[in-house]
Amino acid sequence: MIVLGEINLRFRCEVRSLGYRLDGSKDELHPRFPSDTEAKPFETQALQDFFQLGSFLGKEKDIADEGRLRFCNRWGPLWYEGETAAQFDGTFFQFHKAQNERKTAMIPNLNIEAVNIPFNLGELKWTYTSEGRLVPTIECHHLAHALMAVWSFSANDTLVDHQSCKFFKHYGTRKGCSKYFQKSRSNKEFCSPNCKNAFKQKPDWREKE
Repeated sequence: MIVLGEINLRFRCEVRSLGYRLDGSKDELHPRFPSDTEAKPFETQALQDFFQLGSFLGKEKDIADEGRLRFCNRWGPLWYEGETAAQFDGTFFQFHKAQNERKTAMIPNLNIEAVNIPFNLGELKWTYTSEGRLVPTIECHHLAHALMAVWSFSANDTLVDHQSCKFFKHYGTRKGCSKYFQKSRSNKEFCSPNCKNAFKQKPDWREKE
């Protein structure tokens, strides 16, 4: 049986406000200067940025280091501050290997031996959304886990951002409503013109603006 539904992914990236540097013979990731940690939302763009590192890794060290720092300065460490280049690169190459296995209809296998942390999808819990719906939630403790969760649940889809239809968000399901739609532009709020019209027929719709 195949069940389609909504799954909430809970993870916030922790990023040093002044960025990172690579130290020592193992290129360990450390803050550039003493600075605060800023929390920022995790987005699917992080996985796209991670796979784009394939353009840098395996090339000259300076180029690879620059790509790694650019990624970490935006999204934070994959695992923890102090992680080495071997741990970072090993995680990337396992993702890349699993992606190739998926493309050739093989069962992907992710096994990060360089990092002594179980590589799983995170802890499954239940949470209520802002609209009051109870949904299963995967709570991740490391950026690498969040990347794996997004990658796993996008097994048959292109990685694109989706948004809930404004009608569904405020009034629930209606016939013909897709509930979610691909976000093609920043100001799009409804999955279809019909939902937009139905929204504006509600007596309290102006209060929802």
